[in-house]
Parts: sequence; structure tokens; C-alpha cells
Amino acid sequence: MDLLGNRYVQMAIVAIAAIILAITVVSAFSEDEPEPDMWCNFKGVNGQGPVFMGRVQGPVERVAIRAQISEPRSGNTYDIKGNATFQYRGQRRNAQTEGEITLNSSDQVTYIDLTLTGEELGRNGLRMATLNENGRAASSTSRAYLYRDSRFRLSHPMFFACSVDLPDS
Repeated sequence: MDLLGNRYVQMAIVAIAAIILAITVVSAFSEDEPEPDMWCNFKGVNGQGPVFMGRVQGPVERVAIRAQISEPRSGNTYDIKGNATFQYRGQRRNAQTEGEITLNSSDQVTYIDLTLTGEELGRNGLRMATLNENGRAASSTSRAYLYRDSRFRLSHPMFFACSVDLPDS
């Protein structure tokens, strides 16, 4: 019996070749997402007020951000763009984030002004910023605030820690 003459063997060879071709084409044309330059983790302070936006209503417990840093805009201020995962009431949701950060001479994040957007967050999304006790933009290395409505910007404090790996210029 001639194996290559067998119709089933020929179909199997064609199927394997098609699968290999498909994998090659997909891997050749797919873009790898760049590695993040910045990682931040935010944890809600106990007793915080709820955040109301879109389908999310309740205290946001955690936010994790992975982002790419642009070239410096001015001094040590950088634009960032990336992805965020936030957790509220034990549920995890994804969002996109962009905004700006400022670093000190030790490459430690000292200022944050970000917007989180996504289907779960409503039309305007969420803001995350380092603020002083009067609700004005200020430097901080450990506390930021999450809000949608600027009237309530101090009601949802979050502790944060960031790690930055600046791209070589």
C-alpha cells in the first residue's frame, strides 16, 4: 500500500502544512506589546469613600498600572501610556491609562496625573493624581487620590509604590 497515495494521509499532510503556515503568518504580522517602563501599585486606604462611575460603584481596593514612558516632556516630567487593572468588591476589571508623571533625581515617582478609561468606567473615566490637603496638584511619594468628580477628589485616597526603568536615551 502506497502511503503517499492514500487520500487520508494526503489530507493530513495538507492540514499540517496549513497549520504551520497559519502560525507563521500570525507570528510574522503580530506586534509584540512593548515591555513596560513603569509599574505602579495602588492600595485603597481604609475608610475611603466610594467612587461612582459608569458601572463601577464602590470603593476601589487596588489599582495596578503597567505603562510605557515617553521621552521627557520637560525636565523630569514624562507622558505615560499603558494598561491598568483595578479591583473593587473583589472583582478585577481592565482599563487603559495615560497621563503624566514626574520623577525626582532618584527616579522615584513624585507626581501623578493620570486618566483611566474603559468600558467599565463610564464616558469620562477616572482621574488619579497626587494632591495636597486642599485638593490641589502636589508632590507625593506615597499617596494619590482616585476620583471622577473633582468635588470629591479627596474622598478616595490610595497608597502607592512605583518602579521605573527609564529607557536609554
